[in-house]
Amino acid sequence: MEVTFAKDPTANPSTPVEQKPVIEVAAVVTPAPTAETPAAPTAPAAPVTVPAVTGAGAVARPNNALLLGDVLPDFSEMILPRINLVQNIGGLKDSFEPGTLLYNQQTPLFIPGRINDKTKTVERQATPPVKMTFIGFRPTRYVEKVIGGGKGLMVKTEAEVTAAGGTLDYTEWKLKEKSGMKRFEPLADGMVVIERPELVADDDTIFVYDINGKKYALALWAVRGTSYTNLCKRVLFPARRMGALRHGGFPSWSYNLSSSEVPFGQNRSWIPVAVPCCKNTPEMLSFVKEIVEGAATSSTPEGEAGES
Repeated sequence: MEVTFAKDPTANPSTPVEQKPVIEVAAVVTPAPTAETPAAPTAPAAPVTVPAVTGAGAVARPNNALLLGDVLPDFSEMILPRINLVQNIGGLKDSFEPGTLLYNQQTPLFIPGRINDKTKTVERQATPPVKMTFIGFRPTRYVEKVIGGGKGLMVKTEAEVTAAGGTLDYTEWKLKEKSGMKRFEPLADGMVVIERPELVADDDTIFVYDINGKKYALALWAVRGTSYTNLCKRVLFPARRMGALRHGGFPSWSYNLSSSEVPFGQNRSWIPVAVPCCKNTPEMLSFVKEIVEGAATSSTPEGEAGES
């Protein structure tokens, strides 16, 4: 068999063709296997080793992941819910019964009974009082009382009341009202722990703190005017100075809170009624201590204190 890689001389006659020596290759014929001569076993192929591919380092992920963390916010980062006492005037009376104690202007905690003025018969029983523990109060401030319920001035001292052209004395204000004298009222802003009343569903949306098998919620309560007089000056502050709260402070006792309608000038208004309930348990005091040590001033605007 003659094997040549020369170009075809007829394709280009002018191109000389170099003659190569012919190499004779002996053909090797492998006979087909038969019964007498079985096929020889085939040696296994040598394993193929693939060299490892190495680079400069691990491929960096693109920095587009969300940076999230389970952060426990401080009280200063929250607008805390408040307690409101619905009055016979104001916007809340359009949605709730006057005399109702509200949580966050949405959830009734206590609803007063209704008495027919003509027959003097009870048309609706009041709900049970709601149990609250007062954790403490900010220093008393003074807020201007504006006719119609608008937002007035707020100052820190009685001297600032006088400097603003106001007075805390109702009689003096009546005498000088026409000359432009402003009327101011004390305001006490405190934090309370509220035990879940039966009329609020136990759905872990509001009352989320579990203490001794009962559910609780936190709120702020700004009381002023007649509410300040009847809740703070007549009940809580005397108890703190010379009564049941003298040794343990405000958190040492819980109070049953309801409301009552009383005459006020030619009108009638609702006041909170607080009655001592019982001494608080060590678990409750421990909870209050945890709240106080981690608490900070609420960022709630003063104008959102609402009706009290």
